[in-house]
Amino acid sequence: MTPQGPPMAYRFLLRLASFVCPDHARAAWRQQWESGLRDWWILAERGELTNEASALAARFCRGAWADALELRFRREQLLHALRGPWFPILCAVSTVATAGLLSHGFQVIRRVAGLIRHAPPLPLNLRPHIHYDPRGDIVAAYLAPLGLALLIAVMLLVISRLPVRASGWRTWVHFVLKTLAVQAAVIVLWFEGGSALRSVIQSEALRILGGGLVLAILFIAGFGAATRWCISDQRRRCPVCLRLLDMPVSVGSWGSVFEPATTELLCAVGHGSLSLSERDNTGPDRWTALDASWRELFENASSPEAR
Repeated sequence: MTPQGPPMAYRFLLRLASFVCPDHARAAWRQQWESGLRDWWILAERGELTNEASALAARFCRGAWADALELRFRREQLLHALRGPWFPILCAVSTVATAGLLSHGFQVIRRVAGLIRHAPPLPLNLRPHIHYDPRGDIVAAYLAPLGLALLIAVMLLVISRLPVRASGWRTWVHFVLKTLAVQAAVIVLWFEGGSALRSVIQSEALRILGGGLVLAILFIAGFGAATRWCISDQRRRCPVCLRLLDMPVSVGSWGSVFEPATTELLCAVGHGSLSLSERDNTGPDRWTALDASWRELFENASSPEAR
């Protein structure tokens, strides 16, 4: 009797995984794994893999998919994408979009905005109101921490001494977009996530202290930390391609006055090197541009043939 081939499900999974592979390696990859599947199935038909046939089949398919994904998304390519200029912005925008979907269209933000828009005008005689309006407390509970967080962020930006004046408009645009996106993500998480957290707290005192005061303090601290991270991230980017610099090397000593402690960073594309002071805001960052001859060296080192 002519032996039957492997089951259609396994062949379909291999054929589907082959489309994940790059075009230039797809035919050879499919031939190799389909040959391995036939060899495995011959052993299964002989009864040598009776007790482990299903487990080996699942392991074989997982190995095929893992190999196809590794060919498509190599570690160097993933690191190249993670160090790109748009990765933090995309992460922040994705966080805002996810929070908007989970909160059904930013319900808390729209509610606070509606309270601000329909707030009564201030009296001209400055006498106290007879009727108490609790909506003012809700607006103040959100706007007061937000105003303090924005003030701290502005102070951090003023004392940061970012060397963006000589870097061109692309660095400015990237820094502004990244900072606004990250700050917007923190604000949305505080508005929508804080409201969701307070809704599950049963105790009123715990809801006011933990869900209100503590979350407000955490929001202010997180907003400042996010702004500081944006500043630090921008300092470590190439002013030409806006990618994160790589290959850090420590130079100098903390106890030396003439050779202070610095970190030398290099652009992976070959645009230049950055000497970054390890003492925050005490020394200027020095950028050294490299000519076009260095870029050929970096391109040859990052090519697949060089590996």
